[in-house]
Amino acid sequence: MSTGKYVNNNSFFHPNKRQIIGQNQKMINSYFHEEGFFTQLITGNTGQNPSQGYCLDYDRVIYKHSLKHQDVISEFLDSMRVFEKRNVFTWISIFDVHHPLNKIPSFSAGSKMSINAHDYNSGEPPETKTTFKSFCYKTTERHVEEIKKVDYHMKHLYDFIEMSYDDDEILISLVSDHATSSTIEVQNSNHILRKEKINVPFMIRGGDYKNIESSEMIENVDILPSILNSCKIPIDLKTIDGRLPKELGGKEKDFVFCESIYPGQTYKASIKDKNYECFLEGDALTKDDGIINLKNFLMEIECIDTGKKINDEKVHKVFLEKFRNKITTNALWD
Repeated sequence: MSTGKYVNNNSFFHPNKRQIIGQNQKMINSYFHEEGFFTQLITGNTGQNPSQGYCLDYDRVIYKHSLKHQDVISEFLDSMRVFEKRNVFTWISIFDVHHPLNKIPSFSAGSKMSINAHDYNSGEPPETKTTFKSFCYKTTERHVEEIKKVDYHMKHLYDFIEMSYDDDEILISLVSDHATSSTIEVQNSNHILRKEKINVPFMIRGGDYKNIESSEMIENVDILPSILNSCKIPIDLKTIDGRLPKELGGKEKDFVFCESIYPGQTYKASIKDKNYECFLEGDALTKDDGIINLKNFLMEIECIDTGKKINDEKVHKVFLEKFRNKITTNALWD
């Protein structure tokens, strides 16, 4: 989201290797920094630590491993008392519901849960990453209550903004980088990039926007140009993968693309349009250099409405061509 580029184009993918994200490409805060905004990052996300470039073109960075949302909100409110006369760009990351930071729910969330939800044995190995966890009704209940708690505290932030600014003075966007696999029960859950795991809402308020609800397909890479355009900050779209959604003045996409590049795992990608969802997975493990070996791969297509497998050769050829056009950087196809 911060660069407007797909993972295979921003080359920032390794979880255990120091990479600097802002050296060879601009992050969203850089555009605001060049326009004279005071820029700040407040986060507990380990993937946004300053040593990986998340301090470049930020005037102020508050980072602490697993920083709780209450502290994130408090730091933001405190900073706006200091910089109330400045144009301010702030990126805040709420990490609490990505996975249980305290292993068990907080006091208030726990008091709302059923007795069964307090059984923390999911039947899966404890080291299983959240991406690969299967549906669990107990996890779902805990997750919902933790979100309610976060939303309760976020009201302080919302109230401050509404009391302090008019709509033409603000632009607020609220989005998640992905959904979760353990709170949605589906038939074919073996694909980690299926719609139930990657579909998230993108909410935006401020400026000239009216109350519009749209089911238009967009990607996380589209968030950067959407925000910049809304703030009338120019950007050369040729330098990024993101595009402006139709609802914000751009052109509607025919399909959306998602990928997972993770060393030690197979490369995975998906393409979804209004009718089909297509999954591609290489059979070779991704190495530390990020080279994507797709000389041998498996591709499956499902019908969006029924979930049934599609074996039509013409449809397969169309989607394979789309994958080839999208996956070019560091990719070995033949």
